[in-house]
Amino acid sequence: MSPTDSGPRLLVVEDDGPIGELLVELLSDECGWSTTLVTSVAEARRAVTSGTFDLMFVDYGLPDGNGLDLVRWINAQPGRRHPIACLVSALDRQTLVKDAIQDGTIQCFMAKPFDLDEIVSTVEEAELEDFPRGPGSCDGHIVH
Repeated sequence: MSPTDSGPRLLVVEDDGPIGELLVELLSDECGWSTTLVTSVAEARRAVTSGTFDLMFVDYGLPDGNGLDLVRWINAQPGRRHPIACLVSALDRQTLVKDAIQDGTIQCFMAKPFDLDEIVSTVEEAELEDFPRGPGSCDGHIVH
């Protein structure tokens, strides 16, 4: 893997090894975006504390917590840029997702299994800053 320094910096928080590796291969190797893969809430907290990210793909179900709580923790960190957050889940979380989008916690939701073209489109939209940030700033982007 040899990501470039151009384009967005991405954090993938995914505990399913094959899915995480596929995302890194697509985003880093094929698209050339700088991509970091972690597999738990604890690893994600360390990564965010030591680095800056533009966009995060965060799985909801993680071995040591849930992705939505992780995003809330990241957004609560003072003096740090808050990355655009895309929550990913295999389970139907309609109410939870709509509330999180409306209050500005996340900007995007993708249901598993997802289309790889949608992942690339999401990063490209984020790179163009098409996702407004903050509570009530957008209707969100839900991909099914």
